[in-house]
Order: sequence, then structure tokens, then C-alpha cells
Amino acid sequence: MSKSHVTMTVVLTMLFLAIVGFCVWSVIEGGSTELILGGAIITLGLAQLISFTARDQALTSAMRRVSDIMGAYGALSRELHSVSRRVSTMESYGLLERPDGQPGRSLVQRSAERSPRPAEPAPAPSPSRSALQSSPRVASQAPPANAQRGNGASHQFEEERFDLYLEPIVQIEDGATRHYRGSLSLRMTDGTRVGMETIQHQATKAGLMPMLDILTVTRVLPVLRRLMQRQRGVGIFCTASAASLADRDFIQKLNSLISDNSDLAKGLIIEVKQQALAELSKEGQEGLAKLAELGVTFCLGDADGHGADVQTLSHLGFHYIAMDVMTLANASSKQAEEKLNAFARDASFHGLEVIAGNVSTRTELAAVSTRAGLGHGALFSPPRLVRHEIAASSAAAAAA
Repeated sequence: MSKSHVTMTVVLTMLFLAIVGFCVWSVIEGGSTELILGGAIITLGLAQLISFTARDQALTSAMRRVSDIMGAYGALSRELHSVSRRVSTMESYGLLERPDGQPGRSLVQRSAERSPRPAEPAPAPSPSRSALQSSPRVASQAPPANAQRGNGASHQFEEERFDLYLEPIVQIEDGATRHYRGSLSLRMTDGTRVGMETIQHQATKAGLMPMLDILTVTRVLPVLRRLMQRQRGVGIFCTASAASLADRDFIQKLNSLISDNSDLAKGLIIEVKQQALAELSKEGQEGLAKLAELGVTFCLGDADGHGADVQTLSHLGFHYIAMDVMTLANASSKQAEEKLNAFARDASFHGLEVIAGNVSTRTELAAVSTRAGLGHGALFSPPRLVRHEIAASSAAAAAA
């Protein structure tokens, strides 16, 4: 209560006591007229006191609501500032495409709707013309556009039609960007885009996942180099399918890329989905072991908190476990909740960090903050388009 409220309360209390004293004196010393007058005065005083108390309570309630609104506004402002800071940081690195669409459209829409780049009429792009170059060695490892695995699908791997998107992985405690998730988008001739999930689905049916995965890595490496020059300990997550891990050509190419870019090895994080890891063939297990021998860092993707021995994962070179926020937050029972908590504690004990994926609201974030140290999703920042020229410029710098 403010000083003015305290002063008013004291004045009214003193006035009330004076009225009561006057009424007592009227009863003892005065007649019926003084008694009636005293009763009227005390009634009026009580009414004023009640009115003041009601107004004070209403004012206090209103101030509390205003305080809540200002607190929510402050939280929203901090959140928007955090997102803007992450975007500005990425733009300051010279990585992001600067969209120039109409105001009010989302960044993703504006990036997706910009006019397509003219295709270069080349029957088979040579390594010197490839946009996948990050160094002379990376260029030599880029998969050819006219690969012979399925004539109906190989044309979709024309290098110039793929763009790289980065999505921040954020430290939940302080909102700082720790890593990024790399994914490809296929730009169609009419300017529309096909997302990573659809591309992977089609590539799986066509038997082209090893090509897609090595293409992702070659696109990521030059961007990773720039990021690591500016931010210590940063990494980019790239997915690798079970088919890729079992493919000797993929393992050899990835082995060569890592060997020839050893300074980037720590920042390249290969994500293997839990189901793919469980279904690995003998060849896939051997491929995983070879990459582990090279010191590759792994992430277990789409984990469900069951069936994964974190101690074994740690020995295999896994440092991260990615779980959807709904899996982390929505335990079906008390027992399931206890198992999730135990899983998170066990992972932390063995040096594995839990990542909450697809976080879209503050409520979801609060529900998983005790189980996950990292997170990504629309709440933090959507995936942003990386400048297409970044690979070519990085290759030129490396060659120089």
C-alpha cells in the first residue's frame, strides 16, 4: 500500500474515532437531537470508510493486473529480442539469404517465394563448377548430378537446385545459440520448395539416401568453417540414414571429407535416428564403428526414452539425444514420468545432452526444462535460408 493510502486510512480512522466519541458524549450529556445527529454522522463515516476500502481494493486489483500485463509484455519483448539477436548473429556471419519480399510476410515464406535462379544448361557439372565445393577435396567428393541410380530420380540431385537451411539449437538456460541443424530444400523450376522430409522419403524409395546424405554434408562443411571461425564449440547436425551407414561409398567419401577437413571434424555432428540405429545391418554397424574411430560425434535422433542404453551410446561416440518435446513433456502416467526423469539423469551422468525438439510455446519449454538442456523449434527461431553462394566463395578462399 502506498504512503497516500496509509495517510488516508489514518485520517479516516481518526475521524471515525472522533465521531464515536461525539456519539458517546451525546448519549451521556446531550438529548435526543444530539443522539440522532451523532447516529447520522457515524453512519456517514462508516459509509465513507467502506467506500474507500472498496475503491482501494479495486485499485490494488487493477494495479496487479497491469503488473501482470507488463510482466507478460516484458517476457514477450525479451523473447522477440532473443530471436532477433540469433537472426542478427547469423546474418552478421554473412550466411543468411536476405529476403526482400513484401512486409508482413514470414521470413520463410519470403525466402521460398523469391524467383528461382536460372539453371545452367550443363549435361554433367564438373567439379570446378559445382556449388558443393568447400575445398578442392570437398569438390572431388560431390555426387554427380547424373548419377546412374535410377534415371527417373537422379535429376532431382542437380546441385544448383538444393539450398541449405540452418535452424538454431539453443541453450534453454540462457537462450544462447549452441549449435545448428542443417537441412536441404529442393527448389523446383516453378519456384516452389520441397522440404527435407519429402526429399528423404523420395530418396529412400529411389535408393538415393547415401547421395542425399553426402550432399548434405558437403553443403554443410563450408558453412561450418565460417561458423567455427566466429563461435567456439559450435556444430551443425546432419542426419545419416541406415542405408548410408551401410553404404561403403558413403563411408569412404565421408571418411575422406573428415580426413581432409580435420579442423571441422569436431563441429560435424551426425544424427542417427533411434529406429535406424536399432535396425542397422552388419555393414551399417561396421560403418558406424569406422566413423566413431575417426572421432565423429553422434546424436541419437527421434529418441523415445526407452530401449536406448545411454552407457553404450556414450561408448559409441554419441554426445546428444534428441527427443520431441511432446515425448519429453507428456508422460502418460506417474511411472512414465519417473522413467523419463531417470533417463534424463542417466544421460547426463554419462555425458549425453538431451535436446528438446519442435518446441513452439513457453509452456512446452517450461515442461521439459528439467529434462533437456538444449532445444530447437519455432519458439526460438525457424530454419533460415543460407546464402547459396557461400559454398562457392568458401571453395575459392580455400583454393587461394
